[in-house]
Amino acid sequence: MDALWQDVRYAVRVLAKSRAFTTVAVLVLAFGLGLNTAIFSIINAVLFRVLPVRAPGELMYVYHQRPDWSIGYRDYLFLRDRNDVFATMFATGGDRAAIGTGGQAEWTRGEMVTANYFDALGVKAMRGRTFVPEQDEASGAPPVVVISDGLWRRRFDANPDIVGSSIQLVLPGIPRTDQQPDYTVIGIMPPEFKGLSTWQPTEYWVPLVQRAGDWNRGERDPLARTAVVPVGRLKPGVARAQARAVITALGAQLRHVSPERERSRDWRLVLLDARRVSLPFAPRGEVVPDRLAAGLMAVSAMVLLIAAANLAGMLMARGVTRANEVAVRLALGAGRWRTTRQFLAESVLVAIAAGALGLAIARLLVHAFLNNMPAQIGRFGSMRISFDVPVDGHVLLFTLLLCLAAGVGVGLAPALRASKTDVLGALSGASATPAKARWRLRYWIVIPQICLSLVLLVGAGTLVRPLLRTEAVEPGYEADNVVLVDFDLPSPGRYKQQTREVMDAFLQRRTRFYGRLLERAKALPDAEAVSLVMLGLPLTRSGTWFIRREDFASGRHRWLSSATVSSGYFKAMGIRLLRGRLFDDRDGPSTPGVAVVCEAAARQLWPGKNPIGQYLAQHWPDSSYPPRWLEVIGVVNEVKPALSEGGSNPYVYVALEHQERPLAVSVIGRGRGRPGDLLKGLRDAVSAADVDAQILRSQTMNEAIAALRYPRRITAAILAISGLIGLLLASVGLYGVVSYSVAQRLREMGIRAALGARRIDITRLVLGDGLRILLVSAVAGSALAFGALRVTASLVVAFPKADAVTFIVVPALLGAVILLACYLPARRASRVDPVEVLRAL
Repeated sequence: MDALWQDVRYAVRVLAKSRAFTTVAVLVLAFGLGLNTAIFSIINAVLFRVLPVRAPGELMYVYHQRPDWSIGYRDYLFLRDRNDVFATMFATGGDRAAIGTGGQAEWTRGEMVTANYFDALGVKAMRGRTFVPEQDEASGAPPVVVISDGLWRRRFDANPDIVGSSIQLVLPGIPRTDQQPDYTVIGIMPPEFKGLSTWQPTEYWVPLVQRAGDWNRGERDPLARTAVVPVGRLKPGVARAQARAVITALGAQLRHVSPERERSRDWRLVLLDARRVSLPFAPRGEVVPDRLAAGLMAVSAMVLLIAAANLAGMLMARGVTRANEVAVRLALGAGRWRTTRQFLAESVLVAIAAGALGLAIARLLVHAFLNNMPAQIGRFGSMRISFDVPVDGHVLLFTLLLCLAAGVGVGLAPALRASKTDVLGALSGASATPAKARWRLRYWIVIPQICLSLVLLVGAGTLVRPLLRTEAVEPGYEADNVVLVDFDLPSPGRYKQQTREVMDAFLQRRTRFYGRLLERAKALPDAEAVSLVMLGLPLTRSGTWFIRREDFASGRHRWLSSATVSSGYFKAMGIRLLRGRLFDDRDGPSTPGVAVVCEAAARQLWPGKNPIGQYLAQHWPDSSYPPRWLEVIGVVNEVKPALSEGGSNPYVYVALEHQERPLAVSVIGRGRGRPGDLLKGLRDAVSAADVDAQILRSQTMNEAIAALRYPRRITAAILAISGLIGLLLASVGLYGVVSYSVAQRLREMGIRAALGARRIDITRLVLGDGLRILLVSAVAGSALAFGALRVTASLVVAFPKADAVTFIVVPALLGAVILLACYLPARRASRVDPVEVLRAL
């Protein structure tokens, strides 16, 4: 230990003396370590974080054969009462509700759970209490709810008096008149507990038996229609294999409960370790995060390998310059292991310093990642995703192990090389590095860096080019100052028989609601144009079958995009009329059906003809229902969806007034002032138009587009940043290696100049070495990139395939940077004074 401490102190003095080298070495490695730590921090928070419950390793989930299927509540009771491998068993199911009233309601994600949920997990309320066993009985007890700390602080301003007060949990798709009474808050959970998902937080918990009655009102047995995920805690000493065997046997008994199960060959139960499930209600959904995590770690590992190879090259070059020092130490009796350990101490110290700086870089990267996440994703926009990314023990341990591995990895080869220094040759001034060794140094250190940089840049280009094409194309509409509010108007047919009278009453109510909503929205002082739209916003590719009247006999259908809109939509979206007219007050429920088509649809449906006055209908192939013909009254400009790399279908617009049962309706508006003012006005208009209207999401059109493009943008950004960092490091590494090679060959360059070699000849000589390295790297890197893209495209469906332009532009860009890195040392070599060189011989 004394000798090791001496090595560490000497390494500190050596590194402090060579401040320029130490600074560059720490910075080079810090980039690689920082990127790896940042990505691991996010992956750790999403996939590997341990649930803050008692003994999480003992928890097991029970699923159907297809693990994304829940099982029935009655099946859970059967398993709970007959298994002998679980000490306790509880059930949980997904829930969602709007908390609050009117335009102030907030959609949140919750869980309906059995009363022993919190006791089985070993989690206690921070304020108040949790559920009691009596709440597992359908006895008409008052509705109660436990809320999360995040909801308490965000929605109720951390009001300590919230425990004991009542809140509304409005179910989607159910009229407020059919809702249960308000829920009494009985407890608030601690901040660290956010449910069973590691990254999709639960905002509230309600008793399962009680909530099943809310969802399945009017059913003879509401619990029979309730799907749950059973969770069991293994008894001490029970192996997982034994538990799986018991659950499989019980599942075989459950198969005989119904004829449908007996006819299904796939019906059986499976048991999954809770530590391997990050989405309890959709465990197969973790496949994509797993692949994404593996891909991101591979990308960050490439950057670290580039940085490590760069630093290894610097250490080897520096070791050659320290040949005299090493020779003296060996001559004085130092062993080869002591010399190797001395160099390893220096590289490990550099790695630890780089790790400390890398932690700071990682925090900056994670902060940027969190700040650029979209606020709302999906139609139920407030189904939040929690990316709390702390620097916990796992991250610190990962960084420490990475530092030690990097320090030993980059320092081992230079250390072993230094320990084999030729003592007599070094002390006599002879070159310690022959030409063959110099070439080996250049090839085996620089070429892998360039290859990996090429792979990263090709991957980034493959993602960036389609994204740039999508964002650069003229969309055909103006998203600025456009806002949208998604809402739900409950249907009366969910819990009652859909008689003609009931449906007629609902249709009349819906018509009055839309009329009141549009009237109130158009009266807003900030609204320039307002419209209703059903499943037709130009965000993603969509489509339905259309048929022309003249094709009805032949049955030829065409797949086109469809948008069901009210008058004012085209002005609100900034879509231009080219021919004919747009929807107006003449188009009502009792008038003949009309449609507006875009230019591309007109050309595709009626090439060379005037589309005005032509007829088409939405009609599925082989449908027995007669088509409702729509007369084309206008032609508008082409519209491109926000996410349509693979192209888009031409749009056909149908009047909303002709739709009998509209679903997923949104209200959009173009504002004159701040978007937030118009959003608030539209929310208030929805709430005032009908007491049962439930607001699902409200945001600007630009925010909706950004949310759609975010996954590809962030993936492309990670690849691009990684590739550029790799390219920078590879260029610096090549510059250092070529500079070192030129320094070793100064005597040769001087002799060549003295014998008549021109400056351009010497420059060409050095550039030729760099060009050979570039050619080998380009061929190997392109083959590696092509293989990586083939594998990625087979694993991730949305990942685009490689194109020829990327494989031409990226190597050309890489070549230009690499040749520039070689040109600077070549230019210096060409200016060597032969007289000074010959005088030194």
